[in-house]
Amino acid sequence: MAHIIKDRVKETTTTVGTGDIALDGAVSGFVAFSSVCANNDTVQYAIVEQSGSEWEVGLGTWQTGNTLARTTVYASSNAGAAVNFAAGTKDVFLTMAAFAQDIDVQEFTALGSSTWTKPAWARFVQAELIGGGGGGGSGARNATTGIRGGAGGGSGGAYVAYLFKTSDLSGSEPVFVGSGGAGGASITADSSAGSNGSPGTASTFGTILNAAGGGNGLAGSLGAGGSTVAAGAAGSGLGSVSGTNGGTGKTASTNADATTTTSLQSTGGGGAGGRAASVTADSNGGSGGTITSGPTQSTSTAANNGTNGGSGSAGNNINVAGRLVGRGGGGGGYRTAQAAGAGGNGGAYGGGGGGGAASDNGFDSGKGGDGGNGWVRITSWR
Repeated sequence: MAHIIKDRVKETTTTVGTGDIALDGAVSGFVAFSSVCANNDTVQYAIVEQSGSEWEVGLGTWQTGNTLARTTVYASSNAGAAVNFAAGTKDVFLTMAAFAQDIDVQEFTALGSSTWTKPAWARFVQAELIGGGGGGGSGARNATTGIRGGAGGGSGGAYVAYLFKTSDLSGSEPVFVGSGGAGGASITADSSAGSNGSPGTASTFGTILNAAGGGNGLAGSLGAGGSTVAAGAAGSGLGSVSGTNGGTGKTASTNADATTTTSLQSTGGGGAGGRAASVTADSNGGSGGTITSGPTQSTSTAANNGTNGGSGSAGNNINVAGRLVGRGGGGGGYRTAQAAGAGGNGGAYGGGGGGGAASDNGFDSGKGGDGGNGWVRITSWR
């Protein structure tokens, strides 16, 4: 079965009533339905009584034996219902129906469970989902003679899209909008490692489509001298121990640096600043991953990293094909003898939270940024 769109397909019929149309052969200069259709192919048709008093436009199903079932009536001289055709000759031909107004868009931003209802006239449904972004970890708190690890940023929530035939779906389907993961809590006790962030929650459509939540950023470490803090889950920026600055946020899909990515997914949060043993120089957090908008390649404005003990900025967003894609929050910055910078929150929708920076004993470490919440949009058309 296929949907057929062809030029110059026209026949006549003398069928009466509201049932299937028996086609009587091609009009001179045109071709028959049987020359372009196989059994159960669908077409958009028009039936016009030759005096013009009765007419109908709809979706038909061509069947072996050269009959056309009037599957769905779009418009007619009978107030949109199937026409009870009287005796006489009617023209039947392929057309392109003017039903552009028959588009239904249902967008879901409220967290948790909702229900999508299928329009009765719909033939195709596209579902788009973004999962919640992962929360960034919080920085370690330690003596200046020890390692003070900055935390990793959370990864961006996945984006998925799928085109369904409405026959694949029930009259209604459950929708779930995933939440962004919470950032790791600030550390208020001396000589303590940071806390992991929480992963984002998946967004779902029915039981068949799932956009995974972003992975959590890992905690700032008190680890071995000169080592690097472990990365957050795929898509996050690294925290820093021995380096000067935290890592740049990364894309959810490739785990590659996101400063020039053309990915349309939400991006990870920046890693936070930290310091190796006996080093007290300032260190900055990394920026959240950059987003570009597909064919136009227009880059979003930068989300600032945390500098010299400052907090990372919240991730911004960019409108891509009518949906907002979130950028990861910036990582916090470290400065000796000062409360550390927090990670910035992830942007809407699905951006990863930035990592919180490390601090010296006696000063609170930086909290991890929260991940951006998820999103679902269901678009239906004939």
